[in-house]
Amino acid sequence: MGTRATLPRLFPRGGWRAYCATVSLQNVFAYMGDKYDVNFLQTISGLAFGFHYWRDGDDIFTSACFDLADGIKFATKQLGYPCKQVTNDSAQPTLDVVRRAILADTPPILGPTSYAKLTYNPQALLTSLSYDQYVVAVGLDEEKGLIYLSDPDGFGMVPMDIKDFVEAWSGKSLPCQDYKASYSAFLVSRRDRTPSASEILTGTLIKAVEQLKGSHRTPREYGGLLAESRLAKDLRDPRISSKDSLVRLLTHMTTFTFKLGHCNRYDAACYLATNKHLIPPEQRDALSHASQGLLASSDLFLRAMRTSLQMASALSKDEPVDFFLKIIASLMDRIVERETAVCHDLADLS
Repeated sequence: MGTRATLPRLFPRGGWRAYCATVSLQNVFAYMGDKYDVNFLQTISGLAFGFHYWRDGDDIFTSACFDLADGIKFATKQLGYPCKQVTNDSAQPTLDVVRRAILADTPPILGPTSYAKLTYNPQALLTSLSYDQYVVAVGLDEEKGLIYLSDPDGFGMVPMDIKDFVEAWSGKSLPCQDYKASYSAFLVSRRDRTPSASEILTGTLIKAVEQLKGSHRTPREYGGLLAESRLAKDLRDPRISSKDSLVRLLTHMTTFTFKLGHCNRYDAACYLATNKHLIPPEQRDALSHASQGLLASSDLFLRAMRTSLQMASALSKDEPVDFFLKIIASLMDRIVERETAVCHDLADLS
């Protein structure tokens, strides 16, 4: 019988298109000639530690990230790049900014846009789910009525009708539209300072605690541990009026939320584990403990994804699903328990 073989360190995970904000940022940096790993950007932005839950009746949105716009601005601040967000109530003023930025050889990040309304993407058009997508504007031809986009979902320079893009760019077309900005662009300038790795780690720990603690920003919306707890509670008593709504929620959690939670927490665990040398020796055990807690949380998200796949099979056969909902709720409770401990560890360090 063979013995178990494991690597002595966590193996880095490849990037994923759901990291659309940080992949867009990575590409902007690369255009400047500066190379960063996307998993590193996702973690130091704070996005790898967040969770988001929003509900209005049968309309439910969940994500293992919270506030992508804030993530872009915080990551650029962490690394020493000035970043300006431009937001307007109508599209044309921001399009004017986009044109000037492209002419100045400074491609802007645009978002949030509605993934389901990006007409060049056949996969997006096949989904009924409308979650955020961030893209980079790489060209604009207003005479032809076209904007050219670099999209982390596998498109390098794809044209889209400006009118269609403006519709996708409106915050009204997105879930959680009670707080999303419309017609928003992020202008990233060249680096004007070079923070140390220790400074970046310190900033990441502070932001991680903020993201984990979360908030109750509106009556319909929760962030961080509050969001995870609320999701667990609602899964035990979903109060969803139709099977179609339940299928839509399940599809979203399976293909997006739980996978994103698994990836985010894994990348955060890797970052903490590989940077503990940057803090005093007496604090390293706490950082290692936090890393292990995030790794455990990553595994629990993976188990939730697998359970939701089993639930999807049961739904397709018109079989009862309450059992699966309770299992997922229990897994969310365990995630809350793990991440509460992580939050305490990191708060002591920051």
